[in-house]
Amino acid sequence: MTTLALAGFVKAPSGAGVIHERLAEGLPRAVGDRASIVRTDPTRSSLPSVVSRLRATAPDCDALIWTSTPLPLGIQQRTALYPFVHDLRWMRTRSWPARIYRAVDTARTIRRATGFLTNSQTVASQISLFTDKPIGILPLGPGQVEGAQVPPPENSQTIVLIGGAPHKRNEDLARLLVASKLVRSSYQVIAIGVSPTCEEILRAGLREGCVKVTRAIPTEELIATFSSASAFMSLATSEGFGFSYLEASYLGCDVIAPLQPLTTEVLGSDACLLRSASPTVNEVEAALESWDAPRVNRLQARASTRSWSQTASSAANFVLRHV
Repeated sequence: MTTLALAGFVKAPSGAGVIHERLAEGLPRAVGDRASIVRTDPTRSSLPSVVSRLRATAPDCDALIWTSTPLPLGIQQRTALYPFVHDLRWMRTRSWPARIYRAVDTARTIRRATGFLTNSQTVASQISLFTDKPIGILPLGPGQVEGAQVPPPENSQTIVLIGGAPHKRNEDLARLLVASKLVRSSYQVIAIGVSPTCEEILRAGLREGCVKVTRAIPTEELIATFSSASAFMSLATSEGFGFSYLEASYLGCDVIAPLQPLTTEVLGSDACLLRSASPTVNEVEAALESWDAPRVNRLQARASTRSWSQTASSAANFVLRHV
């Protein structure tokens, strides 16, 4: 019988951490009696250096799903390896040392892999530029919020921004929001984990009491925030998937984001997709004013069809078919 293992460095509540934890929960049932599962405790990403992580041990098994970077050196050659690749474009937004490190690790992983798991056709297209090995696209579940009970969507005129990394472009978005007469007069803004620059722009440009800035928040508070908001906004164009898109729509928020292959793949036709990744103030205001209950209900209904059990089943079927 094939022995299947799942391993990686878990960093919660990152997207990679969420995927790892949900696969760990769902794979035993998804595999059933087709394979045995090697139970491994998630390796928390507190190892002090890249060298330590490279020297980490991998479980002894026939097939290994590895969910993070870097790929340890100690993976046996007989093991069929299926790394989960979250994104490749994001490397362009990092410093040169980080780009070099990721490029070397990615090249080594592509050479060593038996096949790949990933989260979207967008990332699968990136991988296919470097290899013709099989790629399994998993239909990911709705982030951290699966099963949450929420009221029907309502236009509360509350905007949510998330993230402080440069590729999120929340500083650019903050400048647009404070330049908008509509936003200044009628909207509240909740900013989660944004950069100090983004926070400064929002606080300087919006009315007192209309900006709430918070750092990382627990899942329960994230659910409450999205459930009470009316729009999640993002100008990012270098996401591999974007759990925030799904979490927001699952909880009844409109999603305002650039029109690109990833957003149409994840959200379908009912999100409010901007024609440009650098919109004008007028375009931002038009997007906010386009809030429509039937459309947002359809967006929410699409997100609610996703489940983590489906993700685990897709992963198990792909690996066992190719091992």
